[in-house]
Amino acid sequence: MATRGPRVTVNVKGMEDVKRMMDAAKKAFDPSLIQDAILPAAMIIRDEAKRRAPRGPGRRPSGEPRAHLRDLIFAAKGKRGRSDVIVGINPKKAPHAHLVEFGTEPHRISPR
Repeated sequence: MATRGPRVTVNVKGMEDVKRMMDAAKKAFDPSLIQDAILPAAMIIRDEAKRRAPRGPGRRPSGEPRAHLRDLIFAAKGKRGRSDVIVGINPKKAPHAHLVEFGTEPHRISPR
């Protein structure tokens, strides 16, 4: 049975100031320049998420290597014309990622 792990909360002091500065930067600079400036920070977050991600069994029953969640975490620029970057997991490649991250309630799985 899966058990819920501890919850983590992060508080950032001065976040309103950062938001105000980012809003001003969005008006003053080309969005792609902002993406280029933010992407290295997103890569740091990606690397830390990969470091913390659990690693399950290494091989499928067929013997081929299993894809681990840590290998599917990515950092990328957002949509063109916007000043955002994305750190995450492609839900098509890892539809179970949220279950690993947030855990599941104990439950019975019965065969049909």
